[in-house]
Amino acid sequence: MGEMITKALPSFTKAMDAENGIVEAYVSIFGIPDMDNPPDVIQLGAFTKTIQERGPAGARKIRVLRQHHWSEVIAKPLLIVEHTRDMLPPELLAVYPKATGGLFTRTEFVMDVQQGRETYALYKAGAMDEWSIGFDRLQYEMLRDDDGDEYRLNKEIKLWEYSPVTWGANPATITTDVKQAEPGAEPQNAALTQKRLKLKYQLLELEMGLVNPKSEV
Repeated sequence: MGEMITKALPSFTKAMDAENGIVEAYVSIFGIPDMDNPPDVIQLGAFTKTIQERGPAGARKIRVLRQHHWSEVIAKPLLIVEHTRDMLPPELLAVYPKATGGLFTRTEFVMDVQQGRETYALYKAGAMDEWSIGFDRLQYEMLRDDDGDEYRLNKEIKLWEYSPVTWGANPATITTDVKQAEPGAEPQNAALTQKRLKLKYQLLELEMGLVNPKSEV
């Protein structure tokens, strides 16, 4: 199994429903590299299986967290679906002209929870506009682009959660939705943070009898 990853990939906030606390967003844009070395690119179809198994129409085990804090659930996914390039809004393609698709989400913030209410208010005010995803990398291929630079093409992903975040790692991230890790984290602790997050998720799944203690840490 792949390692647990939390990262901000290009994202786009599409629409908001102030009365019901609902945000529509692309929390991952396909075909666009992030800023890692080597960069990650997500392929259209990488989320298909995880959405079916864990999404709102499946086991409902994909969470919406505050800044990747596993104990702070602040919203629930109403819809998670992959969109092909021809389904992307023109304003998104204007920002990401090479996008091949995107992971579209409709998220309802829990307005009875203070952090859910506050986070939604920040998005509504435009003070936050980015997202980050937490996932296992299950299948990928190392490739080279036209300039000979190596990148990692992610072909299958297990999505654990997505989070509204203060800062995104990719300078191209904007609002039609949102992404990435906390600004105060030390870079040298990133790998340790990922391992701790994965252990926590595995323990939760084991406690619920859902799975598979064999994932690598």
